[in-house]
Amino acid sequence: MVTRRSEKEGEKNRVLDVGFYVGGVEVVGKTWDWVGGLDHRPVEMVVEVVGEELIRRGEREGKVDWERVEAELRLMEGMGGEDVVRREELERRVECLENRVMEVVKRNRGRGKWKYGKKVWWNGEIEKEYEKVKEEERRWMGSGRKEGMDRVKESRKKWKKKVEEVKREHWVKYLEGLDERDGYKWVKTDRDFLVDIPGIRNEEGRVVEEDGEKARALVRGLGKREEEEQELEGFYERIEVEEEELEEMIKKQRDGKAAGENGLGGKVFKIMWRVDWCRKEIKEVVEGSLSLGYVCERWRRSVGIVIRKPNKVDYGSPNSYRIINLLDVLGKVVERLLARRLERWGQDGMGDEQFGGRVGRSCMDGVGKLYKDWEEGGRKGLLLCMDVKGGYENVGVNKAVERLEGLGVDEYMVRWISSFLRERRVKVKIGGRLSEWVEMKGGPIQGSPLSPILFMFVLGGVLEEVRREEVEGVSMIGCVDDVDFMVVGESEEVIVERVKRMETGLVRGLRKWEVDVQELKLEGLWMKRDSEEWGRDVEWLGEDIKLRESMRVLGVWWQKNGGYEEHLKQRLVIGGKR
Repeated sequence: MVTRRSEKEGEKNRVLDVGFYVGGVEVVGKTWDWVGGLDHRPVEMVVEVVGEELIRRGEREGKVDWERVEAELRLMEGMGGEDVVRREELERRVECLENRVMEVVKRNRGRGKWKYGKKVWWNGEIEKEYEKVKEEERRWMGSGRKEGMDRVKESRKKWKKKVEEVKREHWVKYLEGLDERDGYKWVKTDRDFLVDIPGIRNEEGRVVEEDGEKARALVRGLGKREEEEQELEGFYERIEVEEEELEEMIKKQRDGKAAGENGLGGKVFKIMWRVDWCRKEIKEVVEGSLSLGYVCERWRRSVGIVIRKPNKVDYGSPNSYRIINLLDVLGKVVERLLARRLERWGQDGMGDEQFGGRVGRSCMDGVGKLYKDWEEGGRKGLLLCMDVKGGYENVGVNKAVERLEGLGVDEYMVRWISSFLRERRVKVKIGGRLSEWVEMKGGPIQGSPLSPILFMFVLGGVLEEVRREEVEGVSMIGCVDDVDFMVVGESEEVIVERVKRMETGLVRGLRKWEVDVQELKLEGLWMKRDSEEWGRDVEWLGEDIKLRESMRVLGVWWQKNGGYEEHLKQRLVIGGKR
């Protein structure tokens, strides 16, 4: 019987205590327990009640014996089945393959006794309280008196409170000193970024507090995607994939990276690739998916890890968070394969202006290009910066498909990507708790290897419109969702006139491809080597841009005189905190 539920914000109706009313009977139950935090790992608690005696044991999943997994897979017979020429057959084959492998992994995973005291936040204060708990438990087990049980409960309560305090202090301090880009390293593990999040405003503007409603508000509040269903079945074009190409994509999935809903990570699929019947099955379902131009439902489901964006004013807004999707590894293999094949249209789709996420074109290369153009332009120029609002979530399904078709991308790839962008579902992890399935709006997602190139293709369409204006003295670069312009000229008047002409093409491109910018991220910096001051601010994209003394662009601090002193100063400050 449930005797107590949580009333805390974000934990409404979570079971805290279960009561056993017994008299000469034996009860064995299992539940899941943990102390919430960034490093939370669920522990299976086995609770036994024998007469009036209660015994609790904690167990956690141990390591997998991968040699036994591979040996068992080799002894299994192949699945067989029809050629994958229908969506239903594709869904069945993928489900059967993954379920068989999941059972094998489960049988060969060890179990270990869970122990406290091996966490980065564990310290002497917690150890002291924990010893008090163990001492009270020993006294109670010896006496069996009700007063002893009361003392055990009180000591446990104090210990858990101390754990919460120490963990909160540790992780808040850690997150405050964490560079935003370093955050992605943590998503590769099973750690949660947030113990909990405050109430979130949903699509109707109402603040919601319950986990399920928060999850929906976070997912539905990102970007301005469309509601798009899967296209009707009927397309089929026989597509073959070389085993060498598939093997390369599988090897790119790192072993330690967190897996999606089914828990099958990169290591599992590398082992499967060494087993003949598994390799044959993987090849057939991948080829079937591409031939049908269809992404099966399992590959369109994900687990969403919520990351708080730093230095936001309003954490009640969904736009103050980022959701990284942990995806099915086999689905990611196909996404990587498509991203590789799309590189054929990379130059036409992205142009020379885009850096970052491209081989041999890092963000620092883009910084060097802007600085070189400023020097060659007489060291008089205006640096303007903007951010695309919502990043990947700002790209709509129809515009992404329109861009691919306009570039002449093969039809099977266009259809597969169109399917990939539609009817997605996610379970959002909030404070270690998973929500129910939430329907996502259509569009690229954070966490997919295919999303960056799709986003850059659409952004390339925007920059094409700027290029068509053929404005002298204007150079531009894009680095994912950051777009920066250097406008040079012999005087303020010339530079301002060139900004207006450049803006004409930029606005046309933003409207054509339905891309929004963040007004609060529009920034500008006059740059001159001499001491002469510029006499005016600038109006750009409908906003009055207050010009800065120094400005951070693509990780580099720029000064109005073109020097590096501010950048070195900032890096020394950051380095001193590490």
